[in-house]
Amino acid sequence: MTRFLRTLSGFLGATWIALAGTVLIVVLGVHVLPVTGHQLVVIRGASMAPSIPSGSVVIVGAREPDGIREGDVVTAQTGSGMLFTHRVTEVIDREGSLFYRTKGDASASPDPVLVPADAIVGAVDVHVPLVGYLVLLLGLPVGVLTVLSLLLTLVVAGSLLDDLAADRAPAQPVSPDPGRTGAHHRPAKGSRRAGLPPPTAARPTRSRA
Repeated sequence: MTRFLRTLSGFLGATWIALAGTVLIVVLGVHVLPVTGHQLVVIRGASMAPSIPSGSVVIVGAREPDGIREGDVVTAQTGSGMLFTHRVTEVIDREGSLFYRTKGDASASPDPVLVPADAIVGAVDVHVPLVGYLVLLLGLPVGVLTVLSLLLTLVVAGSLLDDLAADRAPAQPVSPDPGRTGAHHRPAKGSRRAGLPPPTAARPTRSRA
């Protein structure tokens, strides 16, 4: 039972480290990536599944229009300001202006409208599954409180399990002092020897005048 409690406590500790590390990376990513010319985008639909499933977060880097090739996954902005992330299936040059035909990997047909070069936000450099849900959660005040409460709960639960495991652990036997085992003690000076009476002092003889 003690081993199980310690194992469970270790699992909770590892979960806390993983969650806290992910939160830290997300917070740094949101604030630091724009400085480096990148952008964090959450994928909310399944049009790019299975290569980029819903709930993923993608890191989009700036790319020159003539640097985008067929097969690249790009994030573009519609006229209404919404972002979408699809794969480029064709690069079209119309009188010196570049357009891109895009298509979701899960879609049977390409997007009905060509994407002009000035609507391209950038190309996807990296994508991480499921982290997008955490990004959306941390964007809400209630989400921040939920994550902080979960981290605190993990700390308290791990501490309680450690205390319970310590209480259930068997007591360690006290080993005798090796310096005292079999030791012989020398009788103190002036003490009585075993079996012998104490020496008597000789009385001085008084002489008669």
